[in-house]
Amino acid sequence: MFKKLSLIFLLLSILIISGCVKSSESKEKQEVGTTNNYEGASLKIGVVGNEDKLPKFSNVSYQKRELNDLVNNQEENFDALIITNEAFSEADKDQFVEYFNKVKYPVFFYEAKGISDDAFLEKGVTLESSKINSSAYIRGYVNKEKERVKWVLHLPDNKNKSDKENIFIQLFEIIDENKR
Repeated sequence: MFKKLSLIFLLLSILIISGCVKSSESKEKQEVGTTNNYEGASLKIGVVGNEDKLPKFSNVSYQKRELNDLVNNQEENFDALIITNEAFSEADKDQFVEYFNKVKYPVFFYEAKGISDDAFLEKGVTLESSKINSSAYIRGYVNKEKERVKWVLHLPDNKNKSDKENIFIQLFEIIDENKR
């Protein structure tokens, strides 16, 4: 009887220990996998400016567009719009203010350090006059029925490639959440 109990105890111990090892291994794999990988829903993102600067993810497609085309074809729908800093001077023009104030999907300004989104949302406000003391790397908003929701994403001071990819994962999670 004692031998049977000892054998059962030994087998249970081995089973528990191997279960703990597998749990920590799968947790470790999950952490490694999510560090630089967006795993949410597929996203279709319009890009005004230089799309080559944006990191590539398998379930995110970038569609290059010109602002005039977006204004003239407001039926085209994206999960979000990213405007890179190369296109800020064009996007700053007063002719686009109405578009930015009515667009229904989120709009993000990439590499927006020191710039307020007021330059794009208010007539007569320029990039120069909207300068602020901000280290925002990505700044964005979405027009809701009765309000405007805004986001500001920052990089750490000692940024690296992984930090830039992670900030985009945060951005894509915001976009994905907004789709629901």
